[in-house]
Amino acid sequence: MFFVASFRAFTPSTSQAVGGAHSSVTLSLTVIGFAGIRVKSELASGRSRDGAFTMNSIHRLLTPASGLRGQGARYALAGAFVAGVYILTTTCLAVVVGMPFRDALAIGFVLQLAVHFTLQRLFVWVHEEEFALPFHRQARRYLTVAGAQFGVTAVSTSVLPSLLGLAAEVVYLVTVALLTIANFLLFRNVVFHPDRTRSTSLD
Repeated sequence: MFFVASFRAFTPSTSQAVGGAHSSVTLSLTVIGFAGIRVKSELASGRSRDGAFTMNSIHRLLTPASGLRGQGARYALAGAFVAGVYILTTTCLAVVVGMPFRDALAIGFVLQLAVHFTLQRLFVWVHEEEFALPFHRQARRYLTVAGAQFGVTAVSTSVLPSLLGLAAEVVYLVTVALLTIANFLLFRNVVFHPDRTRSTSLD
């Protein structure tokens, strides 16, 4: 009897047990809710920091402070845009307007040269200093590079396939890849290079 009475004295009633369990569950859910809110806020702040870092990185690539990496990124973006302009112009003139394809191709080629030169001068090769060459000399050198590129492509695709035993398409793709790198170096150092002597004299 004593054992039973003592057990009853120290054992809570069913309602008390349920109430205590309910309080424990409520407290646990509250703690979990606060923890979830904190995790979500931390994730959101992490995303905002990552987003801000990404935007700052992109903005930096568009400034002279980005250096060679930024020049390469801008060079690739300009090339992709100009390719789209060339294809779209030629296709619209030939298909929509009904112009002979050779004429449409010539107009598209001239337009893409103008757009490409403008982007190279105003977007790709931005400098803190002024250009070393005036506009007309840049245009002359740019057209020289473009003409040499056309000649090298024509010769390589007409001569190398038979010599190397490769398809003309393969030779063309390899030639374009090599000329893309060559053009980047020529534009950077010969056509759109900054005037270092003036910046040095100012210092």
